[in-house]
Amino acid sequence: MIDARVPAASYGATVEGSAQILTCESSQKYNSEIHRKYLSEAADPRVGPVFAAWDDVTIRVAAVSVMAWDMREADIGKSLVAHSRAILDRPLER
Repeated sequence: MIDARVPAASYGATVEGSAQILTCESSQKYNSEIHRKYLSEAADPRVGPVFAAWDDVTIRVAAVSVMAWDMREADIGKSLVAHSRAILDRPLER
């Protein structure tokens, strides 16, 4: 799971499946493909070599389920924001 926890505006994704950790030469092939895809031509040319030197691990996931959520979209009417603020502002009950 990867998420951003901001009160009343959390969002993220959960991926379920099996994972394989690749290192050394096994990971270099995948990492170079990712770099070619996501490092634009307009990027500083010094960035690619730094990433290549640091990226020596890849987690390869065979996903069986993917779920994403964005509470900012769910709260268009602002009712969740108001409710969560009321809960956060309430004194702790003991």
